[in-house]
Amino acid sequence: MNENVNSYYNLEQLRKFQEHGVIIPDLSSVRIGREVAMKKFAAGSTLHPFVRINGPNTEIHAGANIGEPALQDLPPLCNSLKAM
Repeated sequence: MNENVNSYYNLEQLRKFQEHGVIIPDLSSVRIGREVAMKKFAAGSTLHPFVRINGPNTEIHAGANIGEPALQDLPPLCNSLKAM
């Protein structure tokens, strides 16, 4: 895939999304197109690893979970199993 790197926010700019309250566990794996304004992302929304967001009409609301959480973001298996 031949993507133009300049068409997406860079790591420094993605950190500003975090300062705005967007939860991004892995900045290096998330891509947000520059046509999507930061104000369209509500604080408290989560962008999980390997998500790509594009489109000028995109809006991400508070509490939204976009993508699948990475294994390190999930609770340990032993905590979710009950003693038999």
